[in-house]
Amino acid sequence: MVQSVSVDRISILEANERHGALRRLVREAIVSGIEATTWDTLTKALDDANIPQYGDHLTEDLDDNAFDLVLVERNPSWFDKGKVRVELVYENFVDLEENLDQPRGGYVTGEVRSNIQQKTSNLDINGNQVFVTHTYPSDDPNHADETLVQGGEFQYYEPERSVFIRGIKKTRTPWLIANAIIGRVNTYPFSGEAARKWLCTACSWKLAWAGRMGTYARENRYYMNFEFQLNPDGWDPTITFIDDVTNKPPIDLVPNVGYKTITKMYSTDFDALIGAPLQGG
Repeated sequence: MVQSVSVDRISILEANERHGALRRLVREAIVSGIEATTWDTLTKALDDANIPQYGDHLTEDLDDNAFDLVLVERNPSWFDKGKVRVELVYENFVDLEENLDQPRGGYVTGEVRSNIQQKTSNLDINGNQVFVTHTYPSDDPNHADETLVQGGEFQYYEPERSVFIRGIKKTRTPWLIANAIIGRVNTYPFSGEAARKWLCTACSWKLAWAGRMGTYARENRYYMNFEFQLNPDGWDPTITFIDDVTNKPPIDLVPNVGYKTITKMYSTDFDALIGAPLQGG
């Protein structure tokens, strides 16, 4: 007997709507014409080419970039002689995870964490070099009545901010996205800060569901996580001349000569790689 598939036999058809959006739908398919009665009967039913497959969209005529209810679970059970009932469970990934390619409102959202971190500097808030002076007493054996000036360094606490972005992206090569963003600073303003103030410190991914080939071929979908760290002073390193006698910076160092910032970090367009501009953060 040739196998046949009938979908929506209406003994199982239920849905869940939350906050005005369809979150979950359960359908039923009946696979008929199965001759075997061993344990692999159920897997043979799932292997039928006409049965909906994991990752299928509920509506096949959706635009390639749109995805709402996606098949995430199939539960087969013996129904009758030569028949297997398959429960098909669809979930709305757009509501459960942010669509980074087409976020609602045109912006992605992120989780923000603020903290403080101890740093060392020899420049004040205006970028001027800090120095200190000391006048030795007349009985000092080496510098009697001398006033010496030297550059100073100090430690201080500075507020810092981290942004975590999670969502689903359509891609077959998430590692290329990671390679293009990890360890890079922002080319353009990002999350309310100027260029080169944010650094992508981590990027991870996990397959959400696999695309399929054929008439309705689609890219794979991946859960992707991005982490960004703010440095108000920028992430490019500053190098300062140090006197090898005092082991301190000399006074009156000339900017861009005695101390300078080195453009070391490569930059990239964070918004373009994530998929959309970040809102808030």
